[in-house]
Amino acid sequence: MLYPPLSHDEFVARLLVDIWTLATGRTLRDVPPHELTAEELIDFWSDDHLDAASGSLPRSGAQAGEVRHSA
Repeated sequence: MLYPPLSHDEFVARLLVDIWTLATGRTLRDVPPHELTAEELIDFWSDDHLDAASGSLPRSGAQAGEVRHSA
């Protein structure tokens, strides 16, 4: 299926949504953005695991400085 070309703003918005979906696993209903409720948008964009101090997603494992010790 071919979609109509996106404006620059629409492309950036789609890119941000796709990145957030990949980072959090959250999805939006497949409807035009103006049909989404405020609650749906808040639920999608908020994330309990967001590191409030740095504004970035928390790292885990070796990225967070965890050292693995062999037995």
